[in-house]
Amino acid sequence: MKKERTPENSRKTEPDAFEMDAINLMVHLLSKDMDPETLTETIEYLNKLSLHYTQAVEKIENLQDTVNYDPRTGLFRYNELYFENIFKNISRIFSSYQTPNGSDRYQLSYIRFDIDDFSLFNNRYGHEIGDQVLRKVGEALKETARPTDYTIRYGGEELDVILTTTPIPGAITFLEKIYKRFHELRIDTGKELVKVTLSAGVSHIALPYQDIIHMNKDATESLNHLVQREADHALYEAKLLGKDRWCLYDKARAGEYDRIRADYVARRNR
Repeated sequence: MKKERTPENSRKTEPDAFEMDAINLMVHLLSKDMDPETLTETIEYLNKLSLHYTQAVEKIENLQDTVNYDPRTGLFRYNELYFENIFKNISRIFSSYQTPNGSDRYQLSYIRFDIDDFSLFNNRYGHEIGDQVLRKVGEALKETARPTDYTIRYGGEELDVILTTTPIPGAITFLEKIYKRFHELRIDTGKELVKVTLSAGVSHIALPYQDIIHMNKDATESLNHLVQREADHALYEAKLLGKDRWCLYDKARAGEYDRIRADYVARRNR
């Protein structure tokens, strides 16, 4: 009897053609009389390429297996497994790879977007226009993100982007592209052209690869919740400062964010 395909049994266990080519190339390089520093840099680059490729394959397989897709935005539905998969892949790629002096860190940026005054689109123009706004935001995030990134509808008008292997300057570049696009966008309601604005909060982590390799499931889940909470705090600050902007979570100001959230809620309820 043919075994039913499930998320647990569908993952490949043998290296595919891309991975075999990368392994063969590394073996070939090791056999050559190359400058040690150049050889180390080349192998590091190949490992990172393999990481990007594996993450892209994992994301596609996860979508196929779980049908975890939101039709209104064209994005993934939120699933904690995305974060777990990212760190599993890192651990698998780098478990036998020693980073120079142990100093290399894996960097990830997490962005939470919120469509400003989204309820007004539904209440004033109807749910058809509200759905059109969701589609436009979803399209922008997907088209700006890379294949290895995760674009997610977290819930309602909140949309998350996990930028893998991305330091803060890379996240800022992504945000600049998104905001430029929306500053030029207008939605045709049939009666008028209306502007759509977004607020966003950004959090960031930089972890030594060796820490990730030894990270268990509970630690991964805690890290996932941490970066989400930090992005959410920064999002509230962006809302409080007037919307249509993004804010980066500042760990040095961690004690201020509860007040920021309370101030925003109080202002909204006036």
